[in-house]
Amino acid sequence: MPEPGALLCYVRFNYSGTDYKGGFADIDNSSPASTSSPNYDDFTSVIGHVQAGQTYSLEVEGNTNGNYTTSVRAYFDWDGDITFTGVDEYVYVGTIVNSTGLDGIRAIVNVTIPAGIPNGTMVRMRIAKKFTTSNPSPNDGCTGGSSFGQYEDYTLQVGAAPGDDDPCVFVCPSNIYTTLTAGQCSAFVRYNVAFSGNCVGYADQPFTLTQNIGTAPVNDALDLDCPNTYPVYSMRAYANGAYAYNLTGVEVGSYFGGTQRIRVYTYSGTIGGANLNLAQRTLVYTSGLVNVPAQGKATISLGAGVLIPANTNFIVEQERPTGQPRFGPASSYSGETGPSYIYSVDCGLPQPTSYGSLGFGNLHLIQKLFGDLQDVPVPVTINQVSGLPSGSAFPVGTTTNCFQLVTPDGDVADECCFDVVVNPYPTPITSLGCNDLVHVSLDPENCEAVITAETMLEGGPYGCYENYQVAIGTSMAGPFNLGNTVTCANIGQTLAVRVTAPNGNVCWGWILVEDKIPPTVDCDGCTQETNQLLGTMDWSDPTSTGFNNACYNFGAGSPLAGTHPYELIEFQVPVTALTTSI
Repeated sequence: MPEPGALLCYVRFNYSGTDYKGGFADIDNSSPASTSSPNYDDFTSVIGHVQAGQTYSLEVEGNTNGNYTTSVRAYFDWDGDITFTGVDEYVYVGTIVNSTGLDGIRAIVNVTIPAGIPNGTMVRMRIAKKFTTSNPSPNDGCTGGSSFGQYEDYTLQVGAAPGDDDPCVFVCPSNIYTTLTAGQCSAFVRYNVAFSGNCVGYADQPFTLTQNIGTAPVNDALDLDCPNTYPVYSMRAYANGAYAYNLTGVEVGSYFGGTQRIRVYTYSGTIGGANLNLAQRTLVYTSGLVNVPAQGKATISLGAGVLIPANTNFIVEQERPTGQPRFGPASSYSGETGPSYIYSVDCGLPQPTSYGSLGFGNLHLIQKLFGDLQDVPVPVTINQVSGLPSGSAFPVGTTTNCFQLVTPDGDVADECCFDVVVNPYPTPITSLGCNDLVHVSLDPENCEAVITAETMLEGGPYGCYENYQVAIGTSMAGPFNLGNTVTCANIGQTLAVRVTAPNGNVCWGWILVEDKIPPTVDCDGCTQETNQLLGTMDWSDPTSTGFNNACYNFGAGSPLAGTHPYELIEFQVPVTALTTSI
């Protein structure tokens, strides 16, 4: 089974159609409701805890970019085979019509976790939203089926809810035994190493949040039409996700320079509209004044940080204080995923109003947040320390495969070892029979062919072909000293081949090396084009009246009727073509 964070496949859309919010089991995750967001989000670090045989509601909201219909599909890699094509691994969630992604319109479906999945199994869940109502072909979770869309990947852990008394242990496979068929030398073996118990650690993870798109250069600024004897406030509003966010710094820009101050508020109202309600915000932090250079940026520190609770809206406000140059807080033209706001009671705009509502939708306040998501679940990792990965070609004999279950802190929580035992084909014949004559074609890429026991032997059944020795010679009398490979130098030759079994028995046959490689014209080394062919033309040469097509204008602009002599000239095109030209 792949590690939960391993990418199963990658599908690309030309344009995104961003999922804004998804809920399943204990997953409640949001991403910006914008059509310019990335078309893939890797949320595999977000883990939902489910139990085999139980049913859970899957709910998805998303931006349709107008009065359009988008469909939502879910894919689950229940069997851990690194595909989404197994039984019950596809679920149609539903459609979303004419939604901003912020209005509560959602697609909902119930999903039942298959019974029998071992506790501790980590399952990849993929949510895909596309501007199409028909299924992609193939419907494998990896095929787009539309130029517009977005998909997000999550992780599910199957098993009881984690608890301190539920140790993290391997569900170790039993030893695996297999027997080869005739001619085989190895066996491709798949296995699944799972774990159960409290196998999730928790750690703080650095997280940067911004509603700007791209690098957001300082392009412009928006201020109110009043003297700088009054303060003006610019701001953005954010929706925090499933984890508490410790906000430690804010990067801002300035157009004409001057000092700025940051204030952080929690906000109980709805964000994304034309206005924000001052009565619905609660002040939680005020920074000191920091000078920001003209046409530049600066990061304003928030000290030890401001803790924003999970699933809480919040506002980050930039104050241009009294006496500072107007057009201080800078804007960018590079786009945004949410609106910017401005207000000043003293300047006649008493409520935060979006730039777009004021006719400046092309300006976007520059603001980037730095901090850490708190207590993010981090799954254990499975490290293989010996043996071969699942799906490998296992040789004859015993291969011991050992794994370690490593916690986020680097400790080994458990170990698991099991054997893959491959037995050879039990009843090969001891005699040999060689084909009298085998026609051999060369590989067109490297102009060679390897002669194997499988190439030469007939009858059987035989054991592993790699255990038979093959040697080439020029005659049956020997010596057989040309190895087991033929090349372009052997084209057209009939060569003798000797095959020797592990028990010493021998058979002989012939091979005919054939040239079935398509011919090519090789012009390497040409330094100039030949644009004229020289000869002596008079009435002793052959004549013809057939020169009446447009291509026979002889420089006169049109074909010349009548009888004309012509010269036959032979020339050679390197390397293989001989052409006769008139």
